Order: sequence, then structure tokens, then C-alpha cells
Amino acid sequence: SLSSDKISQYVLAESGCLKNEWYGSLANELGLTQKPLLQVDLTAALEGSINGVHVQRRTDGTRRPGYDFMVSMPKGMSIMACVFGDKRIDDLHVRSVKKMLDVASDMIVAYRTKNQDTGAVDHVKTNNVMYALIHHATSRALDPQRQNAPLAHYQVLIL
Repeated sequence: SLSSDKISQYVLAESGCLKNEWYGSLANELGLTQKPLLQVDLTAALEGSINGVHVQRRTDGTRRPGYDFMVSMPKGMSIMACVFGDKRIDDLHVRSVKKMLDVASDMIVAYRTKNQDTGAVDHVKTNNVMYALIHHATSRALDPQRQNAPLAHYQVLIL
């Protein structure tokens, strides 16, 4: 398995033209949204604590560093943003990614707890989540379909 340091090094290696950033209520609470997303902080978060605060609370002895997924721009928008430098497209993409994360945080983010009386597992919704947004603008030069156009996307780590 990869170390947290290797994971953070990998995801930050090919950052794009937009700034990488922290997002979410927990990131805001920890004062990270006002700071740049640095490898040392991302590594610490993946290891389970940042600024001395535990960000992952699993009591069964197992720990999952986080989840990740990508949110891509349509190809035409990627070309406008990356090739022609249209910052309006970048701004629109950033706002839409954040809006999607806000909706997901409100609807999905929860933790499990065992009801001591019934033994049933309850899911308690919480908006207490932290995201690392890493912007990538990569070329698909090695793509089998031979597409050379850049593809702008965010790799989102949920911590």
C-alpha cells in the first residue's frame, strides 16, 4: 500500500493552472480555506490529523485515508480554458464543482453509530467534511484515440 506522503506527492504532481485548495466546513473550521493546499498538510490529513485535530474518527481500528473522484470539464470548455486562457470558464468550473460538493455534503455526508438500546446501526447526517481540490490540466497525447487536447478536471479527495 502507498504511504500518505506518496499519495499526496502523486496527486499534486501534475497540478494545473488553477490553485489547489481546501474546501468544506471542516476545512473552514480548521482555517485551511485561507491557506494554500500544501503537500505537508495533505499528507497530514491523509494520515488522520491536521493542525493537531483528528480528522478521521474510526473506532474499529481501521482507517481509510479518504476517497477520491474526478470532476471533468467538457472537452470544448477545456480547450477554451487551457488553450485560450479564458478565466471565465475556469471560474465557472470551480463554482460548479463547489456547488456540487455543497449539495453532496448536505445530502450524503454521515457517520454510523450503534444504538445502544436496540443494537441497530443509525446514520447521522453531518456537514462536517473536508475536501482537497486539486486542479489538473493534462494532455491526452498517449490516449489510444489520439486526442491531443487538454482535459481540465479536478481531482477531489474527500477526507
